[in-house]
Amino acid sequence: MELTEYDHSIIAKNLSPDIAALADRYPADVLNAAIWCFRPLPSIKPKNVEFWYGDSNDTNPDIVISDGIPRVWIERPDGYDPPVRALQVDSNWVFIEIEGQVVLDRLSEVTLPPIVSDPTLLLSGLLRLRSRR
Repeated sequence: MELTEYDHSIIAKNLSPDIAALADRYPADVLNAAIWCFRPLPSIKPKNVEFWYGDSNDTNPDIVISDGIPRVWIERPDGYDPPVRALQVDSNWVFIEIEGQVVLDRLSEVTLPPIVSDPTLLLSGLLRLRSRR
């Protein structure tokens, strides 16, 4: 992704210079932080929670929880330390961390849904995931 002059102006206006400096290496993540930092979240319990680990080039979430049930779970190798960690709730970016620096944190506005802890239900969901591979 290549940032436009307009994108750079949004980043400069909404983010601190040290965070804006990460835009060349993580353009999508920094731009998401600049765009979403002031948008209000709806005051509802979310249906979908997506966790993204990696960098701006990743196009799919690593973990997806829908209605409290894990739907996607991508296994990463032991010791994997992604440069970017991000959380999206009902298509709203609520948390982005780049190289250990928090660039967007709206989690105080979100009540995350409980994760279903019924072992039978979790196991059947994971088996369904495995059978789709």
